[in-house]
Amino acid sequence: RVLREAFASRGLAAYLVGGAVRDGLLDKETGDIDVSVQGKTSEVGPELAALVDGRFIVLDAGRDLSRIVTRGEGAGRVIDLSPLKGGIEQDLGRRDFTLDAMAVPLNEPESPEQEPRLADPWGGFRDLREGVVRAVTPSVFADDAARLLRGPRLAAQLGFRLEAETARSIGANAHLISNVAPERVRDEVLKILSYPRARDSLLELDRLGLLCLVLPVLAGTKDVVQPKEHQWDVFRHSVETVGQVERIATDNRP
Repeated sequence: RVLREAFASRGLAAYLVGGAVRDGLLDKETGDIDVSVQGKTSEVGPELAALVDGRFIVLDAGRDLSRIVTRGEGAGRVIDLSPLKGGIEQDLGRRDFTLDAMAVPLNEPESPEQEPRLADPWGGFRDLREGVVRAVTPSVFADDAARLLRGPRLAAQLGFRLEAETARSIGANAHLISNVAPERVRDEVLKILSYPRARDSLLELDRLGLLCLVLPVLAGTKDVVQPKEHQWDVFRHSVETVGQVERIATDNRP
């Protein structure tokens, strides 16, 4: 509300984009907020930070990426600001998955009589209803190979499925994951393991050709036969163990 009033009163084009829009449409509590704003974020950011009682941080001066971290009540909320380049449709076309390529304008006064307009040039709302994670364009994985894991992670997080062509594209580009910083790979894998049905997610990563690239130790366990008391080879036994740990932990929750 504060951001909407700030942009509307100044006549600045600005859009709420990404996960906050997706989560709002799913009626879920949203996490961090991403805003694409007309003009330089380094100029508008400090004023916005003062309005929300936040600290302004320059993330990347060259690309004009900024962040506001709130203080006081609701401390720790993050608002990421990026410049709006070439209009909202072009901005959304540079994003990774259709679910996160939707936007709501923040420079229009809030009206209780009508829903906010939704900018959705890539069919994200349709995919949201159908439970599908779909890449905006085939090039998204070459542009940022961390998206190879982000796609399956989104599917695990939301309980959705990867769209067939997106899954094929992930498999074809799986080798690019070696170019991603290890901490980014770690963060995505740990998130996948934290969601329900982690066993199924690991098997999906294996089908996509990613699992043994991010956890190379598993490559040597495939087709390793165990004594007759065991049903699976060492690889499948290891993956199934994750599922059994999850089952035990879930069954024992208060």
